[in-house]
Amino acid sequence: YSNKLKTAPAANREGSGLTAPADLVGRSLVWLDTGQRPDCHEERFWFNPGEAMLIKQYLERLRPSPLGVKRPRDRLAILTPFRRQKDTFICELGEPYQDLVHTVDSFQGKEADIVIVSMVRTNDRVKTSGRLGFLTVYQRANVLLSRARKLLIIVGDFHHFSAATIQEHVWNQICAEWHKVGDIVVVPPRRPTETDQAD
Repeated sequence: YSNKLKTAPAANREGSGLTAPADLVGRSLVWLDTGQRPDCHEERFWFNPGEAMLIKQYLERLRPSPLGVKRPRDRLAILTPFRRQKDTFICELGEPYQDLVHTVDSFQGKEADIVIVSMVRTNDRVKTSGRLGFLTVYQRANVLLSRARKLLIIVGDFHHFSAATIQEHVWNQICAEWHKVGDIVVVPPRRPTETDQAD
């Protein structure tokens, strides 16, 4: 849109209405950077269980809960470009969130106050098509970034997208702008659980 598309002033002024978690309070653009999370790694055929688990943890911490409103689908949408990741979310999150999970393509023309996007891709392949796949399509990137009325949360490896090759420059541009107008929250490595230590 030739730099003509801007965040509405009301979105910054009114905010999302969240009171927790602190990472998201009073913000309108947040990238949860999973670069330090080895468990948030792309699996074959484009799904990322680690991202799904991280988003589940954030959903459990949201206050007020998006499930407590009359129309949760107007309050929250969970998007991913990949159908396999959508299936992973439905399995991981269960019935309460089932109607709130969508592929990016299926959510065209719709909006929600809060949109969480699972980016999935983290691989280190050299070829353009292998690193980001169809996420390099401008139209898909536009839908992904423009569905939130009040708060957009992207979950993914920021460096993976900011270091995209010149052929993938749509994400070079997006990440450069995010540094200027958004917030980047580095998600710390997952703490070992008792089960992990037992293994």
